[in-house]
Amino acid sequence: MQLVAVPLFSRDMAVEAYMFRYLKENNLFSSAQAINIFDGASHSVALETLDLVGLEAFTLGNPLFIPINEIQLLGNLQLQCREPAEKIVFV
Repeated sequence: MQLVAVPLFSRDMAVEAYMFRYLKENNLFSSAQAINIFDGASHSVALETLDLVGLEAFTLGNPLFIPINEIQLLGNLQLQCREPAEKIVFV
């Protein structure tokens, strides 16, 4: 998996926030995909990485936008995320 914090700039080219972008492994040709398509769907690897490394390492104190899916939206993201709520934006 590749995880990158992409900077989001204001009109005057100052970094205002960051957004996590990540690529999971390619399961297109996996024979097990049909069996475990929803395994771990509510788990966010981005939040797990954020807990291990910390917010400051990725954003230098700026807000962080984290993309989530529909299943994660129904889960309890507050329990998965240990960072301050004012610094994390789920999209």
